[in-house]
Amino acid sequence: MGVLIALFGVGVAYASTVAVQRSSVLAAAGEKSALLRLGADPLVDVNLWWLVSVAGGVVLVVSGMVIAVRSARWPGMSGRYERAAPRRVAEDDPSAMWKSLDRGEDPTAHERS
Repeated sequence: MGVLIALFGVGVAYASTVAVQRSSVLAAAGEKSALLRLGADPLVDVNLWWLVSVAGGVVLVVSGMVIAVRSARWPGMSGRYERAAPRRVAEDDPSAMWKSLDRGEDPTAHERS
């Protein structure tokens, strides 16, 4: 999972960097700009918000690498979360009949014998 998160971070950082390059901006604007179709050479200026996206990608890469390296030493789930073997419910429990039906047992079987 850590490697996958790190790869997503690399993708975010790469896509953010490529998206603000002059050729990408002109390609995206070329479909909407009549001046570009006429051969104009506009000045391309982008704001610095793309750096926030790159920083987020770097955080994902670092986090993914930490997860990949250290996750084997993290504690797992304790035994109390394991599925326990079904227990017999005491006969004085009012819900015993319903629980036995949920398990697929016939609660009246002991009365017929």
